[in-house]
Amino acid sequence: AVESEQMTGKQFVALFESDHGLFLFLSSSGLDGLAAYGLSSSLEADKVIEKLHAVPRIQEPQYGFDIMHDAATNESSAHAKLDIKPVLENEEQNNAPNWQFITSYDGSNSTRQLESRLRQDSLPNGVKSKYSKQSIIKRMSSSVDFNALKFYDLNIYLNELMLRCGMMNDAFQKQVKRMFAANQSDIAAMFREGPLKRLERCRVKTENDYHDEAFPNSACLLDIIRCTVTFGTLNAMVAGIEWFEQYIEQHHTESSCCVKEILRVKNGFATYDHSVPEYCDIKYNVRVSVDGLDVVAEIQFLLQSMALFKGKSHKFYNITRKKEEFENLKQVSSIKNSADKKLQILGVNDDHKGILDFLIKAKVKTLQDLLSIDGFIGCLFKVYEHGHVRSLKTFLSLFAEDDVKQVRSFFELKVNEGRDFNGLMFAAYRGRTSVVSLVLDTLLRVSQDKRIVQDLIETSNQYGGTVVMSAAIKGNTEVLKKVLAFYNEPGDKERKVKLLNMKDRKNNETAAKVHERIKKNQDAKIK
Repeated sequence: AVESEQMTGKQFVALFESDHGLFLFLSSSGLDGLAAYGLSSSLEADKVIEKLHAVPRIQEPQYGFDIMHDAATNESSAHAKLDIKPVLENEEQNNAPNWQFITSYDGSNSTRQLESRLRQDSLPNGVKSKYSKQSIIKRMSSSVDFNALKFYDLNIYLNELMLRCGMMNDAFQKQVKRMFAANQSDIAAMFREGPLKRLERCRVKTENDYHDEAFPNSACLLDIIRCTVTFGTLNAMVAGIEWFEQYIEQHHTESSCCVKEILRVKNGFATYDHSVPEYCDIKYNVRVSVDGLDVVAEIQFLLQSMALFKGKSHKFYNITRKKEEFENLKQVSSIKNSADKKLQILGVNDDHKGILDFLIKAKVKTLQDLLSIDGFIGCLFKVYEHGHVRSLKTFLSLFAEDDVKQVRSFFELKVNEGRDFNGLMFAAYRGRTSVVSLVLDTLLRVSQDKRIVQDLIETSNQYGGTVVMSAAIKGNTEVLKKVLAFYNEPGDKERKVKLLNMKDRKNNETAAKVHERIKKNQDAKIK
């Protein structure tokens, strides 16, 4: 096809996308058509294919957990074929109208349309965070190595949410149990109270499942209090759904009814496929209100056949649900086991003792020795990024007190090649005042010459960016004060004016103009 010009080289390569190892080789090599192989159109097709298939495949290492996970998945699938498939096939054949209802049900007739994503803090009287993400970032000192956002989310907000859920759990369980009691409904249903979700499990779920959500992430936990209602047949489940919706509609205004409304419905039957039988249920998220306080709770509706299968496969589920957690662990493990990345890990954690131990074992004595270590620049980037003063001092301890050349060269190193930042610029951009102070004060002490310090401050990158420009972009006034303190003498006026008038090459703006423009844009977004 290529030879007869009915297909381009790119289209030919695209044919192999399904072949993971080969496609990875092609894409990583940046190949564009067959010419990159040195193959001419005069070659016969089978020769081309033979050449391409000679590329070695990429073999993934096999882990014990993956073997166990596959075994658990296969065993669970085998049970599903025995326990679920025949029951639901029979329901579809003998009870088509209710099967159609249950597979298309979305609760839209009884569910309030939400303006935003359902969260514990989206309810008017839900559990609200006392601080915004911005206010925590603003109040925390840049010199403190402490993840205040994560601490507040998982140790304060989550605990308050757990406390409220615990206080409202009893009323919620009793209410749902009353709904399906024999004297309230003729529907054959079995109520089962669910345990309060454990705090540790809540933390793990927040970090694994909701790490990309808005702060506080743990507000996405909607099943801390939960219960199940089990139905013997599909007919009973359909009747139970209608009764449940009707009951809330009739009683939600009564003070004795704490389940006020249905907020969301997740119907697992909507995607059920007989050819791939699996566990499914209907989950309701409801608003529970007690004494003017609200939480979101979860009610599961499931068939008896699903309940039996769930009991059998629960141990398998305990394995399969850890897949994502294990995939994250594999990534971290591969980094930790890489000699090139160990130094970067030490830098992220501000493990200054570990860094010193690493440097001693690697017999590092000069800046050139440091630069020969693959993970060094990555580590230094993290040190400047997080404002790790102790780790930076550890690197500086390699140099003699009077070795101006080595110290100056160390501070001039580019830590972010893509943005052409040296460490001082990056620390200024991140608002790491303590690191900026350490860099400038150390260089002054070693050189005994303020002009050398000023030279470092006035260094610009390929974009015309300087330390002052970097600090101005983020409005880091404390950094600016520290930097400009080196221009306080009368003889410094000319250099100071020149520094403040330096312009970036993209917009041809001074630091003051850049800051003014960015602040104006931010204010407009807030409005």
